[in-house]
Amino acid sequence: VFDTEGTYDYFAGRLRIGADAYRMIIDDYIVSVDASRVLADCYNSEGLDHSFCGRSASTRDLMIRRDRSTGRLMSVESTYINQGRETLEGVDVDVQYVADLRDNGIFGLIDELSFVGRYTLNHRVDWQPSPDSKVIDFLGTAKFPRHKFQFGLSIGMGDVTVDWDTRFRSSVVSSYEALQALGGADSVLAMNRVNIGSIWYHDLSARVRIHGNSTLYGGVRNLFDAMPKRIFGGSVGDTFPEYYDIVGRRFYMGVVIDF
Repeated sequence: VFDTEGTYDYFAGRLRIGADAYRMIIDDYIVSVDASRVLADCYNSEGLDHSFCGRSASTRDLMIRRDRSTGRLMSVESTYINQGRETLEGVDVDVQYVADLRDNGIFGLIDELSFVGRYTLNHRVDWQPSPDSKVIDFLGTAKFPRHKFQFGLSIGMGDVTVDWDTRFRSSVVSSYEALQALGGADSVLAMNRVNIGSIWYHDLSARVRIHGNSTLYGGVRNLFDAMPKRIFGGSVGDTFPEYYDIVGRRFYMGVVIDF
């Protein structure tokens, strides 16, 4: 961590830069087991002694049910078990800068200035559903873009404060399952249908202190009306509302009154 406080007294304000490298391994991750695997694991086990041949740990019902008179398969219950493994590696870089400029404000206008930013580099995102299955690389999918960046800039000018916030996500594919279903990474058509390009979002807002106990505020979210591409394999229809702004540019205004 680099911090100018108490070290560089001649530096206007306080600058703090920190970096964290992380490596997280999650064992016994909860994974779903579909009906086809329940059947296969049961009937391929010696003496039909696999746990899937018995009762469900959650419902206590038979996982595989057959008609007593005909032997016809009636139902197979899917389940969840703890056997997955997830590995995440990356780096976070944080930057903070705060300055009180009331004694020597910039051009006599700016009294306070602050900046907070974070850059995230996702280096590795592996997922293994079971100990004997292949490792799936999730890096570069919608949930795990390789690069993410977010910062906020705040400028105080007397009773007026202006804020600017920016967010960035690098290009991703919706999911590798969707990509493989359409023909794989070598297929231009498949890539066009699952690829989401890099995107920037900008928000601008302002607050004005009026009459001592009231604050008027307003702003615009998604200032440049950035919209993600509609793709195949989204979490909701053809998009990912949990990661992308699907509403577009919008304005807001309000008043806060302190009693």
